[in-house]
Amino acid sequence: MPIRLRISLAVAALALAACGNKTTPDVLVSPSPSPVPTGTTTTVTVRYQGTLLYDQPVKLWTNGGSTTSPQTGTLITTANTDPSSRPTGGQAFFTGLTPGTIYCWTYDYAIPTPPGNAHAQVCTSSWQTGFTLGS
Repeated sequence: MPIRLRISLAVAALALAACGNKTTPDVLVSPSPSPVPTGTTTTVTVRYQGTLLYDQPVKLWTNGGSTTSPQTGTLITTANTDPSSRPTGGQAFFTGLTPGTIYCWTYDYAIPTPPGNAHAQVCTSSWQTGFTLGS
């Protein structure tokens, strides 16, 4: 074998050894936080003792408390749930929300018998997939 061929093979072998026989560089991938909130809308299903409430006002509030002890702050808007004649009856829709932000939703329902008032409240930052307000 000629000396030039031996030197060329030796250089090629050293080059392969130096890069560890890799053909692509190492890539570090950092996972995104989970869950990644991306939506700016939510659907609130409103119930009282298991029954959907139609045409029920639902209030959206800022969080007036802390992240560990949220409470209603400033009223943002009020939306009524859809009527029973619609497939989305008993649901209220809220848009323009900021992902990751804690919001509070409330309703006050006038109980016919015995007369009284039922109050329900949810404060959460996990509203992107929708939720049920009330029981």
